[in-house]
Order: sequence, then structure tokens, then C-alpha cells
Amino acid sequence: MQKGVVAAAALAAGFGTLLYVTGSLGPKAPPAPARSPAASAPAPAVSMAAGKALYAVSCLECHGEKGAGNDKGPPLVHLYYAPGHHSDQAFTLAVRRGARQHHWRFGDMEPIPGLSDAEIALIARYVRGLQRQAGIF
Repeated sequence: MQKGVVAAAALAAGFGTLLYVTGSLGPKAPPAPARSPAASAPAPAVSMAAGKALYAVSCLECHGEKGAGNDKGPPLVHLYYAPGHHSDQAFTLAVRRGARQHHWRFGDMEPIPGLSDAEIALIARYVRGLQRQAGIF
């Protein structure tokens, strides 16, 4: 009978060791903290300022001060360019590929070289902020 108890104890110890080694039993690592997408995004004031600076260099000449348009290009602060009509992706595509004239009579927009996707996103955030301030959405 003693042999049976010793064998059972050895079997239990071996099984416990197996569970411990495979991670099924024993100390657990604390779960990784959840990362919110906003945690990696620039702060709104910072991104608005960065977007404004990029807009001034790349867009202002044709789309005017604060996106109001001018004699070279249409206003971006307009219902036509609200998020429900032109997504942020539409801004990216216009910068990358250019845009055919479709709402206004300013002619086609040429591609704007040298801007990264992150920079275009900052410009779009700036324009969306202007649109929001104007009550477009």
C-alpha cells in the first residue's frame, strides 16, 4: 500500500511540475496595460499647431487663410468638404494623386509631393478643427 501512495505522490508532483513549467500553474505575469489609440496621438493643441504650420507651407497658397479659399482654389471650410462628404482619406488621396475639378471652377489640383501620411493627417486635423469652429459639423 505504501508503494501506491508514493507512486501517486510522485505522479502528482510530476503533473504539478508540468503545469508550472507550461504556465498553467504558478505565478502569472501581470496583464499588459491597455493602450488607448489616443495615447499615441499628439495632443490636440500640438497637432492643430503642427497642422496649421504644414497647411501654411503646402495648402495656403491655393486654399487661402484658414481654409477660406481664394482665386486659386476652393475653400476647405465648406459643407462640400465636411467629413460626411469628403473623408480624411479623400484629403490624403488629393495630396498624393491630385484631384479632378468637380465642385469648383479652379481646374484640377496637382499632387503635392513631399508630405508623409502623418503630415497629411495633421493638415486634415487642422482643417477639421477649422470646420468645427465654423459650425460645419
